[in-house]
Amino acid sequence: MMSVLNLPPIGILNNDTNVDEGSSASVWFTDQYDPSPVDTANGFTYDFDFGDDGSFEIQGSSNSSALVPASYLADGPGSVDVRGRIADKDGGYTDQLVTISILNVAPNVEAGQDQVVFEHDPVSLDPATFSDPGVLDTHKARIDWGDGTIEDGTVYQDSGTVTGSHVYDQPGTYLVTLAVSDNDGGKGNDNFTVTVVHGFFEHCLTAGKQGDDLNLEEGAQAYCSIRGEGKVELKKGAGISGDLIAVANAARIGDNASVGGSVTSGDQVDLKKSASVAGDVVSGADVQIAEDAYVVGDVYAVGIVVVKPGGTIDGDTYPDHPLVPIPGVSYVDFAIIAYGPDVMVDKYETENLEPDAYGRLIVDEGATLILSAGNYIFREIIMHKDATLQIELDGGDLVIDVQVKVELKEGVEISATGGDASHILWRIAGSEVKLGMDGIYLGTFLAPYGHIDVAEGAIVTGALHGAQVQMKKDSVLHSHPALALFIELFME
Repeated sequence: MMSVLNLPPIGILNNDTNVDEGSSASVWFTDQYDPSPVDTANGFTYDFDFGDDGSFEIQGSSNSSALVPASYLADGPGSVDVRGRIADKDGGYTDQLVTISILNVAPNVEAGQDQVVFEHDPVSLDPATFSDPGVLDTHKARIDWGDGTIEDGTVYQDSGTVTGSHVYDQPGTYLVTLAVSDNDGGKGNDNFTVTVVHGFFEHCLTAGKQGDDLNLEEGAQAYCSIRGEGKVELKKGAGISGDLIAVANAARIGDNASVGGSVTSGDQVDLKKSASVAGDVVSGADVQIAEDAYVVGDVYAVGIVVVKPGGTIDGDTYPDHPLVPIPGVSYVDFAIIAYGPDVMVDKYETENLEPDAYGRLIVDEGATLILSAGNYIFREIIMHKDATLQIELDGGDLVIDVQVKVELKEGVEISATGGDASHILWRIAGSEVKLGMDGIYLGTFLAPYGHIDVAEGAIVTGALHGAQVQMKKDSVLHSHPALALFIELFME
């Protein structure tokens, strides 16, 4: 009797040869052959052993291909062997072995959005993130802050985040680059831009000349923080909603005056009767707390702290405290040369003026001047009683450059359509800015050499930055600075 021996089927095991770590790969048989037509007609079964460890993860499958799970390809560079087996119905089989190369993938880094900060404020990764398909990889981070400082970031492996912070010495625009590397040599990076704005612009009211004063007279209100390089004084009933900084001279808070934040002075701090400070008080000399005056926070004084009967300090008191330096801030400088024809708008008349360079501008009593978005240059501007300035922004910005002076008299009213005060910037190179009694004024008034005088009852929406600033009785400043416009003009 003749025995017929079964011969095993054969085939070629193919594979994805190079794959990224953390991804899947395919293996598949082709060119299957069995000398028995009956075996061929019955089809073949397939087994696959991922890792060639003797344990077939897929057995008896009719599918000639298989997907190698990402878990077997988790870390590159490296490789994994896959054994494939083709079998017929009689149990004959043939094995083939292939090798899949695993490639390392560099981390994908998201450094974060562009940031705008003020001088001396820290810049932080908030945080930055990274991802890496190599789940077994470990990571390190380096931060180039763009000013010559390069340092390690703190990596949180589990969350895929990086933190770090930095303080810049100077205003400017800096490119921050974050590089994250894995333990296999892969490196990914991303960057963002930090714009560090001059520190004075953090406040809506500043007096930048050390020998001059910043004064809020009786009942005047500024809804922001204020800073004076010299003396700062809030008189009876005056108030601010933020912090008060008097760099080189005294800070005086008058009867019933109020500070919504902290008070910091390089010299003495005086709180008069019923004055209040909602934060701390820091003095480079002595602190005097008068009757019924009230400090919510702590009080620090290089000298002594004197509290009159009825005065209250909710926090702790620290006399003889070491001097706390007040960080200096940068101011801007510019020159304006005006040229062009003089412009006169007669009493009760209306004139529409296009952006251009002009000489002297005079708007007579009750007259109306219409300006549009763009840049105007004037030698000086004088607007008489009850004159009107209508600004048609239509989504744009307005820059008004003045060489000598701005004098807006009683009852002058500025209005804007298609935008607001944050899109209006006055640059005055001269020494005099007068905003008249009971007027309504819009924009950031920037006069680094000028004395800005806000008359009784005037309302300003924007910001005031001069060498010296005086807000008269019951005048009001609402903070709405032209920050984006300032950055565009002075930092880009």
